[in-house]
Amino acid sequence: MPEAAFRRVALIGKHTAEIAGSLRELRALLRARGCEVRVERETAGGREMTLTLALSYSGRSEIVDAVRRMAEDARSGALDPSAIDEDVLSRYLDTRDFEDPDLVIRTGGEQRLSNFLIWQSAYAEFYTSPLLWPDFGPEAFDEALLEFARRTRRFGR
Repeated sequence: MPEAAFRRVALIGKHTAEIAGSLRELRALLRARGCEVRVERETAGGREMTLTLALSYSGRSEIVDAVRRMAEDARSGALDPSAIDEDVLSRYLDTRDFEDPDLVIRTGGEQRLSNFLIWQSAYAEFYTSPLLWPDFGPEAFDEALLEFARRTRRFGR
């Protein structure tokens, strides 16, 4: 069985955005260089690990877009406004098919969310590394996991 069957890659964000870095522009760039972006399709059945690439992603925009879709469904009668709760809102987010993160690692000494997964990270543990992303290798990742393992998760309690 090919290695891709054991892993999954997913893309979130504004896939049709008109800005550099959008998935559409990334696909066009890769296609122009003889590469086809097939990674989502070819890894869709993977179950061991999901690598999520956030391209042109904004946590605030994701929430606004979700609320807009909920409002449209409420207007059409597909959604009862009195039924809206955290679980319903979560089902309208780009990340609805993924578990919320347990650990958010920030490199380069940054100590903020920077508009990244702001809804989903509500109960995540944060780990900050002074290393820049290109230098954050397996040893640094192991260090982050060891620190995470020492923590007691309280989930808001």
